[in-house]
Amino acid sequence: MGAIRRLLPAVLALSAVFLPHPSAAAPVESRVLIDGRQLSGWEAVESTLTQTSVEDEPVLLFRAEIDPGSTSPSRRGGRPHIQWSVPSDQRDWRGWEQIRLRLLARSSAGSFPSRPLGITIRTGDPPVSSDRTVPALQMGEWQDLTFDLLDLSNPGAVGSVTLSLSRGRYPDKTTLEFAIARLELLRYSQPTLLALQPLVAVAFADARSLPMQVKVLGLPAGATTPVELRLMRGAEAVATWRAQAQEGEMQLTFPFPRALSPGDYTVSGTAGGNTLSAPVKLVASPWQEVKQ
Repeated sequence: MGAIRRLLPAVLALSAVFLPHPSAAAPVESRVLIDGRQLSGWEAVESTLTQTSVEDEPVLLFRAEIDPGSTSPSRRGGRPHIQWSVPSDQRDWRGWEQIRLRLLARSSAGSFPSRPLGITIRTGDPPVSSDRTVPALQMGEWQDLTFDLLDLSNPGAVGSVTLSLSRGRYPDKTTLEFAIARLELLRYSQPTLLALQPLVAVAFADARSLPMQVKVLGLPAGATTPVELRLMRGAEAVATWRAQAQEGEMQLTFPFPRALSPGDYTVSGTAGGNTLSAPVKLVASPWQEVKQ
């Protein structure tokens, strides 16, 4: 039992850090909603929004200053934010699977707290809000931030998109700038595997299965597509399995035909011509040690 207690913290810690590695670009259609030249339809609260250029690219510059003596953005009119009222001819997002924001962020403090920005999409009447959180931002680098839309309520009646500063600790008189080059809708023209991850990164070698999470886009509603899973040790496939996946995220249990040897493995999956892989480590269980 001591071995089990030592293993579980490692399982929980490591399961969150491994990321899949795509093998090829997936076929994507896009529809640009706004670019760096479009100021119409925007409202800035406790902030400013201007049209300019960064590195020769037209952008909308969202700029906010932190009040002296404050540990969070000003709340006089709510947290600093900008809001775009979606024109009537662009409100129907049905059939689109993701939204992508291209921006470059700068802070006079030299860094950002984790999750510095929030995105709120409002749909329907009365409006229903759907929130997304922007992950950690890199200072002074262009980033393409992509968010799923599959859970969006009433995607045929999108009313507004808001970008707002999240609560966070900033030095006094910090100036934050977010240069927005583009906001666009995305959809995949064929079934595409976008994420594959073991739900544990360390497992016992005599386990007869591995819990997985996969994400597939590019499917019609109600349709499924095969996902070919392989457990590799070096160049050898020690286990293979074909699963059926639906649109969006889902959990699968990858069965193994037999107990395996401890060691470092790679689990990979292929759907629609796109292959992802992630590492997984198998360790001897107390029962295997007793048998030895």
